[in-house]
Amino acid sequence: MKKVKTTMLILIGLFFTLTRGYASERFYVESDPFAFAFGGYSLHMGKSMGLVRAQVGVFSAYYPDLMKANKNFAVKMQGFGAKLDYTGGKSAGWFAGVSTSSTTLKYSLSGTSDSKSHDQLLLGIRAGYRFEFGQRYYAVPWFGMSRDLLNAPTITLSNQRYNESAWVPFATIHLGVKF
Repeated sequence: MKKVKTTMLILIGLFFTLTRGYASERFYVESDPFAFAFGGYSLHMGKSMGLVRAQVGVFSAYYPDLMKANKNFAVKMQGFGAKLDYTGGKSAGWFAGVSTSSTTLKYSLSGTSDSKSHDQLLLGIRAGYRFEFGQRYYAVPWFGMSRDLLNAPTITLSNQRYNESAWVPFATIHLGVKF
């Protein structure tokens, strides 16, 4: 967790350094309600800058059953990431972009104290639509596909196997506020 916090502070510092020339553009903060529903957290902050929107964030959640390769395992993801989206200069509407994240997956076998962890370095693409509600509030449903640049493992605990895919699809919705 210390590594995550340190790296996140570096990313935030880099983010503010790179975006400081765009003081007239808007900052925003958003969160993924599904992360909280699945036992985790989500906090992302970003800034619109001309034709693009940049974002950094932290997240954690347990995989829901439909995402698990073996339902006898509990899988918790925790990490941090960054996104850069092309918006065409519009606050609302369609966007497409790239994302990267550093994630630790913890695999636990149900009914035992056995667990193993695996670090992921993900690089991917994403697309979505930003719906605005008034001047400050918005919802962003989006879908992404990422590739684990590290080796996707096969986890074995007490003779149970969990085959992690190198490809990681992800769909969610973020709720946010602009400042």
